[in-house]
Amino acid sequence: MRSIFDGEIEKLQQQYDGILADALKKKEEEAKKAVKEANHRASEREKARYEQIKELGRKIGISEDFLNDIAKIYSK
Repeated sequence: MRSIFDGEIEKLQQQYDGILADALKKKEEEAKKAVKEANHRASEREKARYEQIKELGRKIGISEDFLNDIAKIYSK
């Protein structure tokens, strides 16, 4: 014979499971956003670094085509 508390315990467990699922989903979304932002910042730093290298290459007479070829090799 089930007591009335069993039904209440099931309801509380379902609520807890829902709250936990929502919290995990929110954390996952935050983690994905943080990774996307970190990748964007890394990409921006990489672009800036490449522009500095291109500028230095131009100053010492290295062709931009050669620098682009090297960039393709290292970006793989």
